[in-house]
Amino acid sequence: MRFFSALAVLALAPSCLLALPTGQQERRWNVDSADSSSGLDSLLSKVWQDAATCDLSSVSMPLDQTATPLPSPASNLTLRHVAVGRGTQNYTCAGLPSTSEPQALGAKATLFNATCTAAHSPSLLASTPGIALRYAVPSARSALAAYDALLSGHHFFSDASSPVFDLDTAGHAWGVARVKKDSSTDAPESAGSDAVPWLRLVAKDGNEAYGEVFRLETVGGQPPDTCEGQTGAFEVEYAATYWFWA
Repeated sequence: MRFFSALAVLALAPSCLLALPTGQQERRWNVDSADSSSGLDSLLSKVWQDAATCDLSSVSMPLDQTATPLPSPASNLTLRHVAVGRGTQNYTCAGLPSTSEPQALGAKATLFNATCTAAHSPSLLASTPGIALRYAVPSARSALAAYDALLSGHHFFSDASSPVFDLDTAGHAWGVARVKKDSSTDAPESAGSDAVPWLRLVAKDGNEAYGEVFRLETVGGQPPDTCEGQTGAFEVEYAATYWFWA
């Protein structure tokens, strides 16, 4: 199974859930066969064309799942977009003794549109980071070539402490947000000890496309406790959901 097969399931599931007659069981997707479907591309395009009509007004973030919940977003903000991020948390042990903790060097991730899934199937969305982590990190080239319709944008750091979310692509212009960390809380125990914290990020100034970004439902990303066996920069794979408020 490939990473994009799982994303295809994520993309198609909401539209199929909405189409089910009352009382009918939820359809179970075969991610092995998703890549072989000749109509997949057209289906994906339709799903994401319909994404603009997904009503997020009643969607709530799962902030209560952590022992110490993150603060809620500012009351004047509205949820605009939800994405699944798949990439790496980056660290270095360069020049550090083996007993030192690795130093963080930011992160990079490809972001995939999960807005309609958040609206119609939050349980599926919650499980997607764990599914995504089973597959290789997608390159920008493979993401654009294989599933343009799924791509929301990219997450990276302009320096070691400056996160950026770029949601402008060849297919859409959803804006860029340069943010800073406001609050952090440990991921739920169910996520495992290797899950990076949940975060509330706020815009660096009033000119950003999004006022707040939340990183939730994290899987993976934590470095080893010490630099033993590490001599330079290294990456730890992770996945998470990202919630964009404006």
